[in-house]
Amino acid sequence: MQFRILGPLEVRHEGAPVRIAGAKQTAALALLLLEAGKTVPLHRFVDALWDDEPPGSARRQVQNTLAALRRRLAALGRDPIERSGESYRIAADDLDWHHFTREVAEAGAHWDAGRAEPARELLAGALDRWHGPALAGLDGVLIASATTRLDEARLAATERLIEVELALGLRDTAIERARALLAEEPYRQRAAGRLMLALHQSGRTAEALETYVGLRARLDEELGLEPETALRELHLQILRGETPPPPSRSPRPPAPPVPAQLPADAVPFTGRDAELAALDALLDETGAALVTGAGGVGKTALVVHWGHLRRERFGDGQLYVNLRGYDLDRPVPPIEALHSMLRALGLPREGIPTDLADAAALYRSLLADRDLLVILDNARTAAQLRPLLPGGRRTVAIATGRHLLPGLTASHGVRTVDLDVLPLGRAVDLLASIVDDERLARDRASGRRIAELCGRHPLALRVAAANLAARPHDTAAAYASALAEDDRRLALLSVEDDPEAAVAAAFDRSFAALSDRARTFACRLGVLPGEDFAADLLTEVGGAEEPIERALAELVNGHLLEHHRPGRYRFHDLMRLYVDQRQKALLREQDRAQVVDRCIEWHHLHRRTEEFANVVDACRRWAGHPRIWRLTDALRPHVNGSESLAVLDELGRAALAVVEEHRDVEGMVRMHGFLGVVAGARTDFKTSESHTRAAVGLIGRLESGDESGTVRSMLAVSLMSQGREYEAEPLLREALAAAERTGHAHHRYNRAGNLGAVHRVLGRYAEAERDFAFARSADEETSHNYPVHLGLARVFHDTGRLAEAEETFVVALRKAVATGSRRKQAMAHLELGKLCLDLGELRRARRHLRSALDLAESIEDQWAVRNARCDLGWARSLEGDPRGGLGEVLAMIDEAESVGGMRTFTGALVVAAEVCIAAGDAPAAIAHADRACGIFAERRVPLWHGRGLEAAARGHLMIGEVDAARAKAKEALGLFTHIGVPDAPRVEELLAGLDGGTRGVPPPSLT
Repeated sequence: MQFRILGPLEVRHEGAPVRIAGAKQTAALALLLLEAGKTVPLHRFVDALWDDEPPGSARRQVQNTLAALRRRLAALGRDPIERSGESYRIAADDLDWHHFTREVAEAGAHWDAGRAEPARELLAGALDRWHGPALAGLDGVLIASATTRLDEARLAATERLIEVELALGLRDTAIERARALLAEEPYRQRAAGRLMLALHQSGRTAEALETYVGLRARLDEELGLEPETALRELHLQILRGETPPPPSRSPRPPAPPVPAQLPADAVPFTGRDAELAALDALLDETGAALVTGAGGVGKTALVVHWGHLRRERFGDGQLYVNLRGYDLDRPVPPIEALHSMLRALGLPREGIPTDLADAAALYRSLLADRDLLVILDNARTAAQLRPLLPGGRRTVAIATGRHLLPGLTASHGVRTVDLDVLPLGRAVDLLASIVDDERLARDRASGRRIAELCGRHPLALRVAAANLAARPHDTAAAYASALAEDDRRLALLSVEDDPEAAVAAAFDRSFAALSDRARTFACRLGVLPGEDFAADLLTEVGGAEEPIERALAELVNGHLLEHHRPGRYRFHDLMRLYVDQRQKALLREQDRAQVVDRCIEWHHLHRRTEEFANVVDACRRWAGHPRIWRLTDALRPHVNGSESLAVLDELGRAALAVVEEHRDVEGMVRMHGFLGVVAGARTDFKTSESHTRAAVGLIGRLESGDESGTVRSMLAVSLMSQGREYEAEPLLREALAAAERTGHAHHRYNRAGNLGAVHRVLGRYAEAERDFAFARSADEETSHNYPVHLGLARVFHDTGRLAEAEETFVVALRKAVATGSRRKQAMAHLELGKLCLDLGELRRARRHLRSALDLAESIEDQWAVRNARCDLGWARSLEGDPRGGLGEVLAMIDEAESVGGMRTFTGALVVAAEVCIAAGDAPAAIAHADRACGIFAERRVPLWHGRGLEAAARGHLMIGEVDAARAKAKEALGLFTHIGVPDAPRVEELLAGLDGGTRGVPPPSLT
């Protein structure tokens, strides 16, 4: 089977062409043939088939493509492709590229030995194998990069053939070949020189000079370059009428020593297994990699350590050059780096071109067939690196730098290995390996603390370990305590009398490399508290008229700032301390104040749930700011479902003290309202009412009053929490009307939901259902209307529509889970448990009630805890243990009374009455029921007032007090009939039994 890549890709079998189906199979075969005889890992095929953004199924598609290709070739008699794990290789015995390179090498040997004619025949035959550009018609960055190398080999062989023909006196042939080559590559100076020499020797000196003039004009006008020195000297020789000799081979100089320039290995070295494996992959690919990361993160240590580990692989040596990209004086220019490496390869100084392009071409030529490692340390820009990347298939180049350089990936296929800080365990191991005594072994906790305070940053860890090792009498705990002081940490992370061994010095170099705009932007970010920043907050605090995108990209690419998840950025721990120091030294006070103001206003406007920790940090850092209330108020959405209510209360009280000091009435209104909401969430309803009434009392002093109805709505919610729905209703109606006037949709839906809850408690079910239906229409697809579904399900439950109630409670539970709030989940489970009790599904009821209790206890929600315990007691009674159930219910009632919260647990008295009836204790049942009726009558809660009356009636009937039983049953029936609940028939049955002379006790009212 013959394979041809010196032109369009072609496969032939027994003289006939073989069709390869599809662009992907063709590209995969091309990659295999370019690396014929070598294994090609799967990810290289992904890179070849998709230049960027491969689909998620790319690996599977590649495997399918290669399987189809192998079937096609196997159908011809033999499959030349071998698979090993996720790598492939092709055995291409008849490949035109291999024939070409062998013939060129043999021609070189003849030419070196002075045998020009055999060299000419071999070169001419090798060039006849070409039928156009290599792999003509195939696209893709990776294949294009490889075919450029093949085409360069053709051009070099053509230039060698021209030289051989000149040496043999075949000037006309050489002239024709050189003209064709220049027509293809008009800037090729070596070919131009050979053409000038051939023309001059043929007596066509004027044409030779015209060739030089034309080339010089092209170089100047189109590239801004001058001809190289050798060509200019040839031009002068021709002008002087001299006849330069034809090219010939001179004896080879002695072989230079093999370069071995690796710096000393970084010992001890720990961790980085994944990164070392990524560098090992280069051995199969013979490519280039860029190791990036923040200053001091261990980039040089990694690549030097890897170089020592794999030294035997590079028999032709190792080159190392420090490009000093982040030195405070001057980075090393590429031409200087090239001169250094070419001299290390044995070239005399005078033989190295001064032109960058020429020196880079010579460098690539020398490295083309060498097993060589090139380490390009501390690179800063792609322009600094590009001329230094070798093109040989056996050379591996590894650069290090603090900036991501995606242009090199696009143009040269350079892989990026991004280096982060060490995992905690590895960080502690590094400390222990340097300290090398028993202190960390005895006190592992302090070792972990030191590692964490160093941010697991390798340079910081090494400096900390060196300092601790130099102080044998200091304990690890004492050193950790010193590091814990933020103001001293960076100063402590330095080695005395060695300015290079300091974390701040490494950061200084990164900071100095920034543009002025990026440096100022970094300082402005240093003012912000919190763990990370939203992208649009960065835009808000950017501070200049021009967009911040370029400065932001500069900070991220330079590893000063990390884009750690979509839309979120953060500083490394130590970099945060460093930038805070920089902003204090460099930022003007007015700029700092502007950042604070803009941050406060941004949080006040956006109120995002993921910003909770950041806002808390900001509230504490800027506690005395006159408008701190606006930042604290941004925490309001976190109150419902928050498990940090004590923190919210602390921040609210601090902000209230500030606004009272500044006599800021709006701030006082907002903070009293905020504290009222927090107190309500903590079930401290008296405090909640106190704050919200204070807010209502202050609104008259505001110019805008309470136009949106927010303050009145807050007071209404506080009253609802205390079971005073009849007082809350007029306030909510006013608040809803205000929201309708201002057109605030969210407030309308929210207040309609609250009105629904009030109307349900007051027994006005038609109004409640209408209110909830309106509120539910706000946003059916999100979790935000969880309370609406819960309230609507309660209406269905009260009115006997149990199937609808269950379906809606399940939706509410799903939405509660989506919020992540354990408080909301506890409430949904509690309501489902109550419903299951009424359905008679006791096992399912107990499961929901137990879930509610566990969730409520985990967040110390005593209101939900007591409700769950009460209903679990009722479930126990229904399971046949009324005495045990009664004990649980009464214990809960005693506890609620001891903390003054019995008013909100009046329903538990009705449950206690029913359990007493089941236990045969009629007097106790009557006492509990009568007490409940008094409270429910005052609160105007008809459903539970009626159930209390029904329970009392049953108690009276148990002890033969028929008239009392009849009176209370009739009163209960009147309430049930008025509000339209299904409890009425049960009481009618009780009355019918009384009128018929029955003295038994019908089933209890709660089933």
